[in-house]
Amino acid sequence: MRTNTLLLCCMTACATTGPAVPEPPSLAEFVRPEVTQDDLELVVKLTRDLIQVRSVNPPTVEGAQGGEAALAKVLVDFFKGHGIDARVQDIEGLPGRPAVIAGLKPKHPRKRPLLLLGHTDVVPAVAEEWRSRDLPFSGREEAGEIWGRGALDMKGMLAIQAMTMVQLKRLATQSKSYRLDRAVYFAAVPDEEDLGRGARWLAKNLEALFGEVPEYGINEGGFGLKDLLRPGQDVWAVSAAERGHHWLRLRVTRQSGHASQPWPGFAIQDLTEGLARLRAQPFDIELRPEAREMLRRTAVGAGFPKAFFMERGWFVTGAMTRRRSSNASVRNTCVVTSLQAGGPRPNVVPSKASAVLDCRTLPGTDSAAFLESVKERLAVDGVKIEVIDITQGTASPWTSQLFGAFERHLTGGVVVPVVSPGSTDSSFLREAGVDYVYGITPIMITSEELATLHGAHERVRRKELGAGLLRLTRILIDVCVAKRPQMGS
Repeated sequence: MRTNTLLLCCMTACATTGPAVPEPPSLAEFVRPEVTQDDLELVVKLTRDLIQVRSVNPPTVEGAQGGEAALAKVLVDFFKGHGIDARVQDIEGLPGRPAVIAGLKPKHPRKRPLLLLGHTDVVPAVAEEWRSRDLPFSGREEAGEIWGRGALDMKGMLAIQAMTMVQLKRLATQSKSYRLDRAVYFAAVPDEEDLGRGARWLAKNLEALFGEVPEYGINEGGFGLKDLLRPGQDVWAVSAAERGHHWLRLRVTRQSGHASQPWPGFAIQDLTEGLARLRAQPFDIELRPEAREMLRRTAVGAGFPKAFFMERGWFVTGAMTRRRSSNASVRNTCVVTSLQAGGPRPNVVPSKASAVLDCRTLPGTDSAAFLESVKERLAVDGVKIEVIDITQGTASPWTSQLFGAFERHLTGGVVVPVVSPGSTDSSFLREAGVDYVYGITPIMITSEELATLHGAHERVRRKELGAGLLRLTRILIDVCVAKRPQMGS
């Protein structure tokens, strides 16, 4: 998950609400899937096996060479061992960094496919920051927790997705009463933690790989958060929209000279003062439909007058904008991530200075207008703005059968659509025509566990791996399985 993808603290009150649209009874209520002890041990073992593969991005990190390819083989072997068609798929432009493609294909599908999307890479781990240097890639289980980089982001989720495919195949082969009425595919791609080149390739080749563009996609992007606001109030944050990014490099060129004779307007001074002005002028609040729906759902039970203000969106000018994550969900932002300047000696004023900005932009942001607003806020004469990379913010409606299944089977907390402050590979699927793409890892985690994501001591509870498997299985049965017509009906 790329930096700041996790939204998750966007709410300030929480209560349940009904589904967005009336839905028929869930088929999962009648099928009643179970997660046996053997199933639990399988998903735990697969999680541990995946963590032990050093699929670090960038692959130039010591010990990471070939890691994504090795992890792809682990997944393919798992699928084939359970009779599921799977293959390692080379990606043009990413030698030695393949994808994994697997699928369950009914003979007579009536609906467009559903795609389970994941990524094989993880961010590096600084071993010295962990309580033991060997822990980051150990996959060690201690006191019911599986430790290591990727436990939450997202090797645990890959294991849940893969086991869900096994559960669906079992249902289709063991029961004569039910059948898949849409294909279910699995794709795990490399490079999500950098430029998303694996998902970009996937998005361009959906029809070639799957025969048609899927209707649904389930990716990472949200979790269940335990006691988010106060004890006993849990939230399932489902990413229905996410910001894009504008990665920019700023360059300023001025006269060089001797530092003993300072003058106004040298490169470093002009650039840093411009960056200070940019920081002092936040972008306007834009309350997206997803943010309004989040406020509406969490307002229920908040009491007067808080609920009154939340339901009307007035609340964002207060508490929401004081929280980093929720503020990032309602406005565009820019952060300086790199500064480069310096003369050959301490007494030389350099002629050039540059900076890199990571700007995150809401869905619907016009790139040209946004770049002009950045330039106006900088107010630096002659500044050159170079575009490193741009992805547009994207969104999916939450009034779908799949989102209704989330509401039915992600129990124990309110299910809310949220705007992810960062970006995931979901954006590429939406741009490629997948109608509904949501980000949710169906496990409940604590604030302490959330803080380990991309940091030290990342871990996942074995109990939640089993619970997540059951939740995702029930969700997919809900939207991908149909009851066979009875004889004579």
